Amino acid sequence: MTEEIKEAVDTVKTAPEMEETGTKPTKPEFSNEQQKYIDELINRQYSKLQAKADEKLKALEQAEKLKSMSEVERQKEEYKILQEKLAVYEKEKLVNQFKVELTTKGLEADMAEFIQVQDADNAKKAVDYFSAYKAKLEKSYADKIKDLEEKVRNLSLRGNTPLATANTLEVKRQNPTII
Repeated sequence: MTEEIKEAVDTVKTAPEMEETGTKPTKPEFSNEQQKYIDELINRQYSKLQAKADEKLKALEQAEKLKSMSEVERQKEEYKILQEKLAVYEKEKLVNQFKVELTTKGLEADMAEFIQVQDADNAKKAVDYFSAYKAKLEKSYADKIKDLEEKVRNLSLRGNTPLATANTLEVKRQNPTII
């Protein structure tokens, strides 16, 4: 792998080599927005590569550590690592189940990222609470809308339309035949 990288680097012409051959590198012009977007993309890619490199380095360090241990110690350490991986897997599984529960109740699945649940029972209780809270809010808004509709209906029955403003009343006084 490192040989492939070295070969790729060797094939790229550097700036001094380009000057020797008489070709000048052209630097493209970007707007500030474009440059910012490019920088973000590069930083994101760099972060991903850095994370992969850190992960591989950690795995190599772990392998070196395991080599220096006795058989019993190595098995204990491997067991500990597997337990940690299992805990991460269980947490992801629980969050995914929580997301499914939220969406089936008509709630946003993104809420699962912000709510800490330790087990399925607590997740179910949280979903039930939020769905009841959502229903309560919807009922409250529906009642308010119903009240407003009733007020508008009552105003229109009396001959006062909610659309009548001071301007229209002034126009009616000046030109009674228009309105």
